[in-house]
Amino acid sequence: MLKRLIYCLLFALLPSMLWSGTTGKIIGRVIDKKTGEPLVAVNVIIKGLQMGAATDEDGFYMILNVPPGVYTLQAIYVGYSVKEVTDVLVKADLTTEVNFELTEAAYEGETVVVVAERALIQKDATATAAVVSAQEIEYSPIESFVEIAQTKAGVNIGPDGRLHFRGGRSEEVAYFIDGIPVTDAIGGGISLDIPTNAIEELSLITGAFSAEYGQAMSGVVNIITKEGGSDFSGRVSFQTGDIVTRPEHAKYFLDEIKKIDVFNTNETEFNLSGPIWGDRVTFNVSGRIFNDAGYLYGVREHGLRDIADSVKTGDGKVISLNSQRKYNFQGKIKFRLTNTINFYLTSIYENLKYQVYNHRRSKVPDGIPWRYRTGIQFIAKLTHQFRPNAFYSLVLGYLNKDYKRYLDEDINSPKYVWNGYSTGQYFYPGGSDNFRHFNTQKQYTTKFDLTIQLFQNHEVKTGFEFKKLDLFNHSYYLHVDRRAEPFVDENGNGQYDPGEPFEDIDRNGVWNDARDDNGDGIPGNVIELEGYTNDRWHRFPTEFAWYIQDKVELKDMVINIGLRLDYFDPDGRVLSDPTDPDITRPIKNENIWKDWGTDGKPNTNDPDGTENNGIWDPGEPPVTLEERMTYWYKKVDPTIQLSPRIAFAFPISANGKLFFSYGHFFQLPPYQYLYQDYDNQVKPGLIATIMGNPGLKPQKTISYEVGIEQQFGYGIAAYLKLYQKDLRNILGTDIIVLPNTDAYGIYVNRDYGRVRGINFSLVKQFSNFFSASIDYTYQIAEGNESNPKSPRSLLLARPHEKSRSSNKHRSFGLGSNTYVED
Repeated sequence: MLKRLIYCLLFALLPSMLWSGTTGKIIGRVIDKKTGEPLVAVNVIIKGLQMGAATDEDGFYMILNVPPGVYTLQAIYVGYSVKEVTDVLVKADLTTEVNFELTEAAYEGETVVVVAERALIQKDATATAAVVSAQEIEYSPIESFVEIAQTKAGVNIGPDGRLHFRGGRSEEVAYFIDGIPVTDAIGGGISLDIPTNAIEELSLITGAFSAEYGQAMSGVVNIITKEGGSDFSGRVSFQTGDIVTRPEHAKYFLDEIKKIDVFNTNETEFNLSGPIWGDRVTFNVSGRIFNDAGYLYGVREHGLRDIADSVKTGDGKVISLNSQRKYNFQGKIKFRLTNTINFYLTSIYENLKYQVYNHRRSKVPDGIPWRYRTGIQFIAKLTHQFRPNAFYSLVLGYLNKDYKRYLDEDINSPKYVWNGYSTGQYFYPGGSDNFRHFNTQKQYTTKFDLTIQLFQNHEVKTGFEFKKLDLFNHSYYLHVDRRAEPFVDENGNGQYDPGEPFEDIDRNGVWNDARDDNGDGIPGNVIELEGYTNDRWHRFPTEFAWYIQDKVELKDMVINIGLRLDYFDPDGRVLSDPTDPDITRPIKNENIWKDWGTDGKPNTNDPDGTENNGIWDPGEPPVTLEERMTYWYKKVDPTIQLSPRIAFAFPISANGKLFFSYGHFFQLPPYQYLYQDYDNQVKPGLIATIMGNPGLKPQKTISYEVGIEQQFGYGIAAYLKLYQKDLRNILGTDIIVLPNTDAYGIYVNRDYGRVRGINFSLVKQFSNFFSASIDYTYQIAEGNESNPKSPRSLLLARPHEKSRSSNKHRSFGLGSNTYVED
């Protein structure tokens, strides 16, 4: 009765949140090896962490809030030998069991040391998750955490370089670093990359995750960064190489491309950690410098102002068109204020400059823009274990990310030229890409977590998260006038005079002065093109979430049950009448003028019958912009979603288990799909514009999974899993036809899908300097679309026919890694 009362109070009173676990738990029992009796008041400590617990009357102990990592546990009891268990691996959100059998000491100070056996079957894991430790990352030649993730079953990298979990879209994956969400709010994916040598643990949850996690439909990537220790340590690595083409293909390439440059792609990583003030203040810093000269090339045959393919003013130099340079740095300081209170400061920085290959501009490479991405994340975290069975954490996070795309920051740069030069069927013989794009996102996050261990087998978590976003986007084209052709001012009068030498860019034999192509009255000027190609918005959405989660760890069963609530205010508006979208250029008569008759007054029953006749008559006043503003838009109401989740795990042998999980998962679409073309300006034509929709609902997944895992002997295990995901309200496109026969697309919750699959894995744990794994996945992913923009092209071909597509994904992977330890 007491347990029921406590649970009811917790469900009624405790708020919760979107929280990603950053610590694990160690439990176990201590007995007398000779008699088998439990030992009371044995001190079990984690060496180097100032953490520990004492056993109760049953010999049971429990240590909460343990950061992921590899540790040595020590059991100390008067009259008995001290026993140490080394190589104990602790994982976030999971329980590690370490039992001790103590013997009476033959002499004072006797210590017995054993190495922990790492079980391949995690008994308390109730869904599929792959956990990669810092040790595995260190000995892997893989350069990024994305490539590490791809080696795990159910995870693939798409053409966009992003992760896809079990047939889902890349935007359906949520990313966390040290418990703070770092998902890109505008476009999806991860906001900031992180050096692999900064990672203590990488968790990839592809199954049904618990109520702690939200804003994800397909999977969760949880990264926990390293902490500094009481000893100094460091590591530097350097990799270099080049892409080599097979000889039968290389014969078609230019000689400059065939050359092998071993430094074409190079990467330097470093890590340094240690004490600042004993074990009271420690630090860890990591960095990665990556340079890729690229492997897709163009030839500078043309200059920017060439007018035809026959006119070639370029120098013929071979130019890489997909190079990139990336810097990533991470730093973390830990302050141990007391034995139960810790404070952390973490910062992550990224700077990326890259170019995207453009085949049509490959003969005029100077016209291809560069893209820039910079971002910084600050995390301040306080943890306090105020009772042996309870602790809380308070986290403040700030993320600032900028994206820029342009040829030159200065719009008056000579790199921008009039695009009338750009003609040609297959390649541009001149001209520049005059599209510019800027977006900035700022995320302010506050979250509080509370974990309570009720009795020995109930771990209850609860908390809340509040996130305020500041999102800005501006994309547009430049309208560049033709500039005056350069000339030699021989008489110094500041203007061209007949007979003076000049550069005949147009090849017409006549000097051409600057022209006013953009119509602003200033010849040779550059302006920002307004209208439907100019997309500017600045919004401030709000997210809030809470959850309650109970993990019940019984002898013959583990149960995870939780409930989660998400609240979302998009800070947006939708059209009252989607068939008349542009408030500045209305289409329908009732939005253009007031049909009051020739007297210009309402409800007067004009004797000439002109009132409400459906046509404009002299004297009828216009509908002003201010008047249209009063009824043109409707504010979008906030949405609230509830997500129940439950999972079970049953032991089927000493080293095997069967598990089942079920859950509802909601996720907001990336904000670009809400705010794109926020001014609702439609480009003339058939579906030449796709508008965002602030009224989009959260997308929903209902997930089922069942699996069996069994370890055979020492270090070999097999895993068999079956799963299904039903996707609803996923992002698609609808078509709105206007009265003037134009049409536009708008994002809606329309698409659906179903993913079914089976995965088999065979793993050999590292031993005798060798480890290996084999994964086989058969998966069927069906739906009406796999990309929210796809219906535009399909509906252009068959506007009255419902489009369907499906794909079947089969993958087979064989991987092994070998390394030697001293």
